[in-house]
This record gives sequence, structure tokens and C-alpha cells, in this order.
Amino acid sequence: MENSLILTRSLVHPRPKQEKIPILVGGDTPAAIRRAAKLADGYYPGTGDFVELQKLINDVRKAAEDNDRDPAEIEINAHFSVFGEGDRTEGVEKMREAGVGRIMVPGFIFGGPSGMEQLQEFGESVVSKTKTN
Repeated sequence: MENSLILTRSLVHPRPKQEKIPILVGGDTPAAIRRAAKLADGYYPGTGDFVELQKLINDVRKAAEDNDRDPAEIEINAHFSVFGEGDRTEGVEKMREAGVGRIMVPGFIFGGPSGMEQLQEFGESVVSKTKTN
């Protein structure tokens, strides 16, 4: 096996923070919601519409309860664009109030020649003002 490394009786440090690899289920279909409610540590609705996001969050929470799970065990993830073009920090707060625990920001929005400047501005105007931990 060229370019391979085989280790036996080895340890890897530092150990992962979590005990297990988290399972994240995405989708907006009833089947995806059922899977998330039964199996997932996190749910990613994948919608760009805030009203639809709220509906899907409620659906997955109800499905979790139907599966004898605490809905709080399922971290809600959402796409940054869900709250549109308005004030970005208000949008983050609005998503937090809706139950979103993690906001995913696609790297491509910082593309092009001014990408690093855009990323810096985003960090200063959004991340630093909304980060809780």
C-alpha cells in the first residue's frame, strides 16, 4: 500500500471533545424530519425562508416528542441567508430566538478579490456582536 501508514496499538491525542461523532440530518420532507427526530444530534432544515424554518423547527420538535426524545437534544442548524438582506445581527438574534443553535455561513459568500476584507468585516460586524461562547 503505497503512501499508507498502518498503526497498531496506538493512541491518538488529543482525544475528540465529544464521546461520539454527532449525526446531523438535513432536509425538509416528512421523512427527513422523522429521521432527525429519531436519530440525529442536529437538524439542518436547509431552507432559505425564515417562516418555513420556523415551521420545520416546530415539526422536528414535535416529532422528537412523539419519539420520546427531548427536543432540546437536537441542535437546530440553519443557513446564514435565512434572514435575508436586513440587519445581520438582528437576523442572528431572530434565528436564536427561533431555536437555532448553529448558523452555517457558506465560504463562497466571501469569494473574489475582496473576500478577505468581506470576511474581516463580517467577523467584526456580525460574529463579534452575536457570539455567545
